[in-house]
Amino acid sequence: MPNALTPVDHAVLTDIDDAYNRVNEYVLPLESKRAQAAYGAKESRTDKWLVIEKELNPARITVVIVGEKIGY
Repeated sequence: MPNALTPVDHAVLTDIDDAYNRVNEYVLPLESKRAQAAYGAKESRTDKWLVIEKELNPARITVVIVGEKIGY
């Protein structure tokens, strides 16, 4: 399986399990803290995930990697 990229923090990880763990253990607590301060929310959740495992036609998908910090 190709490397996994978590779009929130641009960390290239070894596999999809590492990506899920990074989001849940690193990014999600930061987002929960931000959402609580901004909106009084109890906690944030990861309810939806988009995983693209393979694409037979490379012209169908464009991945944009932003070269600056825009999240956590």
